Amino acid sequence: MNLKPDLKAITHYCDITDSETCKGIFKDCNYVIHLAAEALPPKPFIEKILPINIIGTYNMMEEARKSKIDRFIFASSNHT
Repeated sequence: MNLKPDLKAITHYCDITDSETCKGIFKDCNYVIHLAAEALPPKPFIEKILPINIIGTYNMMEEARKSKIDRFIFASSNHT
């Protein structure tokens, strides 16, 4: 009996702060693991975290929703 799932990992690179470059990025995907973030920005940090951690994550989640992704896995070091 084979207990390991038959998964094919696909890695995508794009500017997550630009919603246009994110369009259709999850075509033919079932799951998303979103790890892109600014982990330790300098102070004042809102200028760094807003585009990547907040707007970028929103863009990824919106594309996942549009693509009817089954699972969206998000990891955050400082914005959980």
